[in-house]
Amino acid sequence: MRLTKNQQIYRLKKLFGSKADLFDFKSHIDGNLSYSENKRIILNKAKRRGITAKSRLTFKGSPLLLRDKAETIQSLRKPKARASDNCWTAKKVFNDKTLTVEQFYKWKRNPRRYDIIGVDSRGSYHYPKKERKLTLSEIEKIDIL
Repeated sequence: MRLTKNQQIYRLKKLFGSKADLFDFKSHIDGNLSYSENKRIILNKAKRRGITAKSRLTFKGSPLLLRDKAETIQSLRKPKARASDNCWTAKKVFNDKTLTVEQFYKWKRNPRRYDIIGVDSRGSYHYPKKERKLTLSEIEKIDIL
């Protein structure tokens, strides 16, 4: 059974997963070739662009671009959410100079669990300190003029 061009595009996008938007499939797929031939061609072209096809596809993109995206996402979050991130210790911390797409998407899905150096800055928002209630003995010690 031969797959149509649209079916091949659908399967390749499924194979690439979250990195499908990094590649233009319509221009690179030939409708006269079989799916396995087109898959081999696409994977070779993707490898040249830095997308490797191991167990999971990774994209060796610019870490600066990913850090900029992370900073914009962080700035759009509510101050209370950012403050709650500061209260928790991160399970894993990623370096902003060697940030990969997979690490970026992990941070994007759960910013409390993961931190990016330089993006998750502590001290941008603090919860107000709770005032301690005074006991009767402490109230009696206070001198009132």
